[in-house]
Amino acid sequence: MIFVTGGTGFLGAHLLAKLAGEGITVRALKRKNSSTEYLKKILAKNNCSDFYNKIEWIEGDMLDYELLLESSKDITHVIHAAAIVSFKKNDFNLVTNGNVNGTSNIVNAALSNNVKRFCHVSSIAALGGVENGNLIDENTEWRNNKENSAYSIAKYYSELQVWRGYSEGMESVIVNPSVIIGSGNWSSDISSLFTKVNEGLKYYTNGSTGFVDIIDVADIVTKLTLHSDVNGERFVINSENITYRDMLNMIAKSLNKELPKKEVGEKTLNLAHMLSVLGSFFNNNKSLISPDMARIATSKLFYSNKKISDLLSYSFKPIQVTINEMAIDFLEEVKHIDVNKKR
Repeated sequence: MIFVTGGTGFLGAHLLAKLAGEGITVRALKRKNSSTEYLKKILAKNNCSDFYNKIEWIEGDMLDYELLLESSKDITHVIHAAAIVSFKKNDFNLVTNGNVNGTSNIVNAALSNNVKRFCHVSSIAALGGVENGNLIDENTEWRNNKENSAYSIAKYYSELQVWRGYSEGMESVIVNPSVIIGSGNWSSDISSLFTKVNEGLKYYTNGSTGFVDIIDVADIVTKLTLHSDVNGERFVINSENITYRDMLNMIAKSLNKELPKKEVGEKTLNLAHMLSVLGSFFNNNKSLISPDMARIATSKLFYSNKKISDLLSYSFKPIQVTINEMAIDFLEEVKHIDVNKKR
């Protein structure tokens, strides 16, 4: 039996759909109030809706060690995909303590129950960063500096908990996905770019990063967890390195919208952050832009996928194909919403 944390999340839903196709028995952790609608939608899309009722659900929190200890009994493999994601300074303690302590708890529980194999879903945020055009890979050195976001710090120190488990004899593998894209919540995460472009987004930043289709991530995580004996290794999962401008252009073309034409730099984004913070004092809305997000949006980063491609002889889905598929889903949903409004 496999234990999956974060099963109702964006990646978790696709992981469970993949495991359904493998015929694997699954126990999954979810928060009490977490919605399972997206998971049900993905299972239906993969013709495995009946799998939902076969999942052994555990309701609780990653910070509840006793719950994780009990939930890890009779488990052979763990896929740890749960994470708290935020780039807001005010969420520093929430992000670092939640992710690091949560990972420490699940590692300790897995060790106590002699779990055979542990796969930790980390992020490219946990890798070292260079902006001289060189490719960042699994061996790029992490650097402690004030520019690291809370999320980067949390993911880096979470990985150290996994390496501790490995040093104590637990088979372990870490994956570092780049920015994961796929049809999801059109009002949040990377999918929200479709909504913004559809509404007439005029601006772009001059940064770049890696992007990867969510199906590829779920596929590789499953392969490394169930069908590989690689141990004590980490792998960057990245399809292509693309500038944010090119990404927005792809989305605009797929939606038949005007391309964003105005470049925005880090200073302007930081000014926008200051104005939004001031505005939050008057209208109780949270600041939408943070200095960390401004820095990320203007950083030029490039990631290598050579290690995982060589190991699995893996061919990644082209990002343009993913964007086109997302556009079809987005336009269908917009059409559905418009029809309901007219009723």
